[in-house]
Amino acid sequence: MNCSAVDSRIFRNLFGTEEIREVFSDSNYVQCMIDAECALGRAQSRTGAIPPGAGAAITKNVDFTKLDFDRLAAETDIVGYPVLPLVTQLVEMIGPEVGAYIHWGATTQDIMDIASVLQMRAGLKIVRRQLKETIKVLTTLSRRYRDT
Repeated sequence: MNCSAVDSRIFRNLFGTEEIREVFSDSNYVQCMIDAECALGRAQSRTGAIPPGAGAAITKNVDFTKLDFDRLAAETDIVGYPVLPLVTQLVEMIGPEVGAYIHWGATTQDIMDIASVLQMRAGLKIVRRQLKETIKVLTTLSRRYRDT
């Protein structure tokens, strides 16, 4: 069941493209949250906030393909946000020794905001590319038909 034109198979391309929908998909949002957690771990390892090598170990051992999205959705319904359920799965995935340093000192809102910004940045790259293509086409047409 569709709840908006954006969800509609018939109308959705009037409001976006498959490329941009992928950028703002649930799976990409979760990947962006994972990217934020991994980057946080690497930065904290470099600064000594967590043990050296913990950030690299987090990055190396977190595996997006092992996430249980049904569980993530169910636990998000209970908690009200996806970060705690995600972190729980990531810790289970890599074990408590290194997993204890995932999300170290971060807030849920930090991770969600970073993930959203990463999505926006990717979306803006698409918009920039499309604008450049549009400018190129319009420049060609304006030159071709300047005397019309």
